[in-house]
Amino acid sequence: MHRTSWNRASWAGTALLSAALAVAPPAHAENGGFSTATVAAIDHANWMSRIAGDTPLRDLSIPGTHDTATGILGSFGTEIVRTQSMSLQQQLDAGVRALDIRCWLEHDTFQMHHGIVDLDQNFGQVLDIVHTFLLEHPGETILMRVKQEGDGGDNTESFARVFARYAEVEGADLFWKPTTENPTLHDVRGKVVVMQDFGAPDRWGLNYDGFDIEDTYAVRTNWDLYNKWTLVRAHLERARKLEGSNFFVTYLSAAGGSFPYFVAGGRVWASDSAPHLSTGLVTPFFKSKYPDFPRAGCLGSVCSIMFEGTNELVVDKILNTDPPPFVGMVMADFPGPELIDRIILANRRFDKS
Repeated sequence: MHRTSWNRASWAGTALLSAALAVAPPAHAENGGFSTATVAAIDHANWMSRIAGDTPLRDLSIPGTHDTATGILGSFGTEIVRTQSMSLQQQLDAGVRALDIRCWLEHDTFQMHHGIVDLDQNFGQVLDIVHTFLLEHPGETILMRVKQEGDGGDNTESFARVFARYAEVEGADLFWKPTTENPTLHDVRGKVVVMQDFGAPDRWGLNYDGFDIEDTYAVRTNWDLYNKWTLVRAHLERARKLEGSNFFVTYLSAAGGSFPYFVAGGRVWASDSAPHLSTGLVTPFFKSKYPDFPRAGCLGSVCSIMFEGTNELVVDKILNTDPPPFVGMVMADFPGPELIDRIILANRRFDKS
């Protein structure tokens, strides 16, 4: 057979096999990095209370959630905006201590939004939940990014002035009053540390713009997931090397041409019981493609290259040592119990003696 004819036949066969494996994805074991459960699988309500008070806050590895308030949404018809399955209360019980709170200014109040989508919860309700949690768990602290998500109109006050009103009333005994850019855990126990991501004449917390942040949030197709992962991996490695020099924030989340659940979990649909999606590529023909993605469903040397979500890849490739390395704040969609647990374990060296 001539080389050209062989190549055509070979590639035709590869394409058919790839298509077959993509239609019926083979099983690939999940690792607990991704979860759509609505309740906390492990109770981590008091994990910070075990840490020495003189530990700088920026030295802690902290589980966080992206677009925290979307846990209030149901699943049907909301997958493009839903990034959480647990309510705020359940997230706190699970060990999440960094929140991403997006405020929509309307009628001189803050409504929780993801983009233009109203999440049917207001900022006062968020603060009530957080305040009650900290009263019950005074050894903890919560870092809260506050960002203006949009303006619905009919306002007589600026975003900064409305926030000041919340801070002076609901936040009077709740918000940490900043005295330094490098507080210790002792300084902030029982308080909310505002990560201020809005302009204002007053300083209400830490300057979020000064943090070292990876938040590349747009993907055009499912196959952009690997590029997102490489950015996450590089930033977590940067955090490990530069520990103590700044607050590091790494978002595992992205969306656009893919659903948030797919980026986090690599699944066919929004469930941790769903199978992983195949990339449509197989080894050995594409053995150099997507080296960190798992190979599964092997028939001899031919294996399907499977998608794996950022949450799961962080568990497999970053937090796979004992103890896990410093990672800073890790902001995830649909964080699973193993992801949260291993981030918390990275702080074991700071436990009270």
